[in-house]
Amino acid sequence: MRYAPEIKPEHLFTGWFIFLPLFLFQTSLSVRIFQTVCVIALFILRGKRFKILPNILLFTGITAAHLLRPAGEVLLTVFGMPITKDALVSGVSRSLLLIGLVYVSRISISSRLLLPGRGGQLLGSVFFYFERITEIRYGNIWEKKGRVSLINAFTKYLDDILFLSDNLSEERTLSVRQNRYPGNKRYWMFMIPFLMFNGTLLILNYLKYL
Repeated sequence: MRYAPEIKPEHLFTGWFIFLPLFLFQTSLSVRIFQTVCVIALFILRGKRFKILPNILLFTGITAAHLLRPAGEVLLTVFGMPITKDALVSGVSRSLLLIGLVYVSRISISSRLLLPGRGGQLLGSVFFYFERITEIRYGNIWEKKGRVSLINAFTKYLDDILFLSDNLSEERTLSVRQNRYPGNKRYWMFMIPFLMFNGTLLILNYLKYL
């Protein structure tokens, strides 16, 4: 289910590409928490499925790895291992950075993205063909009994992949041109203040006000 109107892929890519340095160069932990929460919330509002378990594993894994190198004030000791403030802050910040980058990429990158130049066309084709291949299903392979039926079903699956015609490029371009994007204006009405706000936070951070 989609909770927001369609936005042109190039607009999505441009807005989030501008956001990237405002996120990457931010060193305030509180601001990074705010930015990551915003990115995940917008990801969910776009109708995407959010899985909490992989994020918990990623967060705990990176944070724990940083705790293995103690630095700064000792907060407590767990099984003889000191938990230090600098290591904890660094681990949390790095884990949030990686999680945020994952969801920024998932919001901004689309198989319908048309970038200028030969390299842009090639990259867009990669996204497009990957999406088409992942749409091809095995069918009811596991419901079919017998070795022959399983082999036939798997062979058909491979044929569907191998015989994706070159006309898909024309189909991709045509589908993009036929789409309407009623959400473009609303997107920029939100994105411009959002970028300006995050830019201000970055400036304040470097001026040591945060």
